[in-house]
Amino acid sequence: MGKSALIHSHETAHHNGHAYYNTTCPHRCDLADKRTARLTITARTFLGAALIDHRVSAIARHLNTTPAVVQAYLDNLPQEEFRALARLTGRM
Repeated sequence: MGKSALIHSHETAHHNGHAYYNTTCPHRCDLADKRTARLTITARTFLGAALIDHRVSAIARHLNTTPAVVQAYLDNLPQEEFRALARLTGRM
């Protein structure tokens, strides 16, 4: 999938998140970002990006999404998954 297609998929997921929660931008973007993260970021893609650069902004660039979506991914990871990713990256 090309870069523009990935960006488009994240934008679509964000707007679908608003539809899912019956909200609109800029209200409750946190919920839309949470849903976007759940639908578009996997542990494998996150880990690949985090191994290159552990900063949230850099991970977002690698995943062609926003730092808010990456932060929503991290904030909503189950504790054991967060610890596993932290061990695997050695940086978190």
